[in-house]
Amino acid sequence: MPTGTLESLADAIAILERALSSQKGLKLQFQNHGRAVNYRHRLYSARTKDRDENRKLYSADEALYGRSAYDTLVIKVTDNHFLSITKADPDSIEGLVAIQEL
Repeated sequence: MPTGTLESLADAIAILERALSSQKGLKLQFQNHGRAVNYRHRLYSARTKDRDENRKLYSADEALYGRSAYDTLVIKVTDNHFLSITKADPDSIEGLVAIQEL
């Protein structure tokens, strides 16, 4: 199977699907920091490829055109060799506060 296709990223898509359907998200453990970073990149690639595919499947006036259902997931390396995948929580975003000039 060609690289860079959704089929070649099936493992990453499966993880993203699990995270999306999970209440709290997922936390994956890797042997080291480098492997966690590499897998995070694989998840990013799967999300990007899904957006590309949705440009083909949907018209410009549809909600998923150029977007992915996985866009709501926050993917980050934590605790050195763990990968955390959680849903973005718009209620937890704080407003910016102006800083006074000194």
